[in-house]
Amino acid sequence: MMHLENAGSDAWGKNWPELAGLIALRLPLYRLDAEAVGELEKHFADGGRIAIACSGGADSLCLLLLLWAHFPNARHDFFVLHFDHRIRGEESAADARFVRDVALSLGLECIDGEWKDSRADAAEDEARVARMEFLHAHAKVICFGHNRTDVAETMLMRLGRGSSLDGLSGPRPVQKFANGSGFVHIRPLLDLSGAEIREALREGGIIWREDSTNAKNAYARNRIRHEIIPLLDAALGRDWSAGAARSRARIDEADRLIEKLASIHAVETGKSLDLVSLCAFDTAVVRRVVESWLSANGLRERAGPDVLDDLVGDIITNASDEAAYRDLGFEIAGGKLRLRTKNEQYEREIWSGIRAVAGCEIFFPWGASLRVEALHFNAGEVEKLVGEMKKTGNNAVACLSIPCGSVLEIRRKMQGDSYKPLGLCGKTRLKKALIDRKIPLLERDRLPIVLVENRIAWCPMLPPAEDLKLTASSKEAIRLTYIPNKTFLL
Repeated sequence: MMHLENAGSDAWGKNWPELAGLIALRLPLYRLDAEAVGELEKHFADGGRIAIACSGGADSLCLLLLLWAHFPNARHDFFVLHFDHRIRGEESAADARFVRDVALSLGLECIDGEWKDSRADAAEDEARVARMEFLHAHAKVICFGHNRTDVAETMLMRLGRGSSLDGLSGPRPVQKFANGSGFVHIRPLLDLSGAEIREALREGGIIWREDSTNAKNAYARNRIRHEIIPLLDAALGRDWSAGAARSRARIDEADRLIEKLASIHAVETGKSLDLVSLCAFDTAVVRRVVESWLSANGLRERAGPDVLDDLVGDIITNASDEAAYRDLGFEIAGGKLRLRTKNEQYEREIWSGIRAVAGCEIFFPWGASLRVEALHFNAGEVEKLVGEMKKTGNNAVACLSIPCGSVLEIRRKMQGDSYKPLGLCGKTRLKKALIDRKIPLLERDRLPIVLVENRIAWCPMLPPAEDLKLTASSKEAIRLTYIPNKTFLL
């Protein structure tokens, strides 16, 4: 039997309807995910067409044959979609011919496409996005061959990214997109492992196409599949994939409960979100509602994971500086999460992005200023200056070991800012550092951030960046002096 990447055209002349019947006997309908089957039946009743995404690999080929065999009265509703990434040359072209041959033998329409912007060094995410754009261009309802093994791999990857419940509960048997697009992804094979699927195909004498790149460790998912999961199986003495699948289902249950509780709070584009009533709920519900509000107002991309954590924490503790998120286009004010208008942002915009060089002094709207001076050192002068600065501990002054002609950029603090302070091994969040030094809320928001080549070099009241510290070999530097408004003493 042939199931390698070089399966030839002689193998494509098989009786695919008969083979579909054989695989259906080995994997009866009850082995498919019940929620996915229910969603399929609903679409059959509505009379809509359903796409089957098929690469020609074992999983998607098994899906195609099972759906054709288990739903004989709905075969006219199915059609096949195949996308050629054009990364593997003739091998991937042969995949496309194989899928077309199988679809034709089953009497199904096959629509194929190819990646026009294909590159040999393309990132995994780029290839995935290109394929998804093709699929969504041709279908609203799409069936995928993801299985229990895919769940285990996805869970590990998302744990590494720090995903929340909605991320850890995927891939789901039924995924309905909440953006009004109407797209529905259905995954009937989530209760089956990749090994079960391949064994059933072999027993039926069924060939499939094998993507040769799956055997290589160029992509993170492949490394997890070939190296990490076998180690977990051995270390735990059990099937990690089976446990991960059960956990995914339990996480999905919890996620649906949170979604139901979150739906109590109306989220409307352009409208403020009332935080007083929201804070009566658990943190998980607050997080989901806030995420929905940010998404509805086009702000989710600006608010990364760290920003979202800060925002939820500030809402729960009622301890936020009202100005803390204004650079991102919103703020907490008067017990509400609300959008900022252009006029409200004017004061911030008139000085953000200022460029400065040695010899100038920048004056800010609240009366403070930042003086920039050039320093040139003779032998032994650096050590003396460093000693004096350590003795005084004056964090309103910083010396940066950069050429005197360097251009500095000055901007306001932004949510999520972090840097590596002098003397520390790792990065720290600016917000935490300023809170630890007990800098008042109002002044904390006003402090200017100094950047060198788009990296944070210094914030007044904090040490300068470790990688810009003065050394014995420094011949020149820039000294920054922050002079606060005398009416607001730090």
